[in-house]
Amino acid sequence: MRKTFDPIKCLNIVLAISLAVFILTLSIAVPILVRPFYYMQIDQLAIPAVSGVSKEDCKKAYDEMLDYCIGLSDRFSTGNLKWSMEGKSHFDDCRELFALDFNLLLYSGTFIVLMIVLHIIDKFNMEAIGKHLPGFWAGSILLGAIIVLAFFAASHLELAFTLSHVLFFPGKENWLFDPKTDEIINILPEQFFANCGILIGVLILVLSMALIVFSLKKEKEIYYDK
Repeated sequence: MRKTFDPIKCLNIVLAISLAVFILTLSIAVPILVRPFYYMQIDQLAIPAVSGVSKEDCKKAYDEMLDYCIGLSDRFSTGNLKWSMEGKSHFDDCRELFALDFNLLLYSGTFIVLMIVLHIIDKFNMEAIGKHLPGFWAGSILLGAIIVLAFFAASHLELAFTLSHVLFFPGKENWLFDPKTDEIINILPEQFFANCGILIGVLILVLSMALIVFSLKKEKEIYYDK
């Protein structure tokens, strides 16, 4: 017999995808938007001593670069540090990726809020996909993925760094900066990017586990506590 279209089931599948996208994009957005995360590492990583750039110039260069990348400014600059058009083209690519992340965060968050509102007014019911609610699947998939990636990155840090750039900037080599012409790379050590990855991973881990626990508790209320 031909199965009939089930709009509620489809909405629950979309909800699971939206929850996963929301957690992922939110976790990525945090190290981008929370600038003190970089500031506190200026001293921790001894960036001024290694690069020869003062702490004030590090902050200025980082702020101006980030203002451009997140769309707060249309003028690219790195403070008192030199930059090239080739280097700027990489930050143009970053600007597009950041915009994509923020848009996906906004769209997925809006859809989740809409589903919550519809659920409150009894216009939408969360239903199990297989044996579990959408939140369980979203959290479980993200949790599994981040554990695998964490083990790989921990044992192959440089390879993970290279592969991530090859993946997000396909066919381009403008992320391979010349420190003489694009001096900002001197104040953005690999350990800073590794720490960004660790923060993103921890956020995904915590949020995914919280979502799984919440979903299992909700399942118990729906199916067993009636």
